Amino acid sequence: MLHGGDIYDKNNIEYDFSVNLNPLGCPSPVREAVLEAAVLSGRYPDYYQRAFKKAVAKAEGVEPSQVIGGNGASELLMSLVRMLKPKSALIVTPGFSGYSHVLNSIKDCESREYALSEDKDFKLDSGILKVITDDLSLVMLGNPNNPTGRYIRPALAEKIFNKCLETGTYLIVDESFHYLTKGSKSMVPHIDEYKGLFVISSYTKLFSLPGARIGYCICAEENITGLKAFLPEWNMSIIAQRSGELCARLLRLTNYASETQREVSKERDFLSNELVKAGVRVFPSDTCFIMFYSKLPLYDLLLEKGILIRDLSTVPGLKNGYYRIAVKSHEENVVLIDMLKELVSS
Repeated sequence: MLHGGDIYDKNNIEYDFSVNLNPLGCPSPVREAVLEAAVLSGRYPDYYQRAFKKAVAKAEGVEPSQVIGGNGASELLMSLVRMLKPKSALIVTPGFSGYSHVLNSIKDCESREYALSEDKDFKLDSGILKVITDDLSLVMLGNPNNPTGRYIRPALAEKIFNKCLETGTYLIVDESFHYLTKGSKSMVPHIDEYKGLFVISSYTKLFSLPGARIGYCICAEENITGLKAFLPEWNMSIIAQRSGELCARLLRLTNYASETQREVSKERDFLSNELVKAGVRVFPSDTCFIMFYSKLPLYDLLLEKGILIRDLSTVPGLKNGYYRIAVKSHEENVVLIDMLKELVSS
């Protein structure tokens, strides 16, 4: 399974723990906005994304001219890499498979890997600074990283930014889980300092809207025109634009993000503690999902019980026995833990 959420050939899934979404679910005003926008589907969306860009810019403290929307973060990552055409690129392993996917689309791009250490609980360390060299075109990082769930400590993030600035290396930071992660620091404030910095994010995770595909990129204004040339025309549907505008306003005007972080922290701690009691090795996480290891074939065993988790055996840097689960509502988390304990004890 390359990504979570692959439920379409499985008829018995009652609980999907393979997708990492806000356990609070989609707020009712956003659901209403989606429905209202659907009524407008008989017209073209705004080609220039004006209202969407303005709303995101206000939420992020940047100018609308520094924002461009996309069909999820994935489309923007692909288009951005095609625009930059790196000769060499660095990613960390284990990491999001989408990064390798987009780099593989670039002919003759040398992909380099910085391996995270299991002995250090897969936490990114300062060793990465040594491999950011003058001959490196691009560094691509998830903050927090997926599937490990660790965010880059702010002091290290600053050092990585400064090293890329020094070496003239492009830096793409995927912050798709930023707002679900207490303590994570965004790189957006550095946008005006370095035109080679690109911050990618989306409202998919925070607002539980994976089907709407609402992503955005924040970068220097001079890069926006170039990036747009690598995107399809009308790449955001009217549903994505209208609901995305409301997501941005809610993010700016309410405590939705901080409430989410509190709920995620509480339920993540509950899940982690109960997983340890169930006899699996749990790796520390800072966000809305947990990676763990078990000798039992838990993917197949839980699938038989109608529970889908993410099998990480195909992720570079991992092997059979590594799994990832989302932090969901307390009731759903209890169901998973009870089933795990039953499987472990049988």
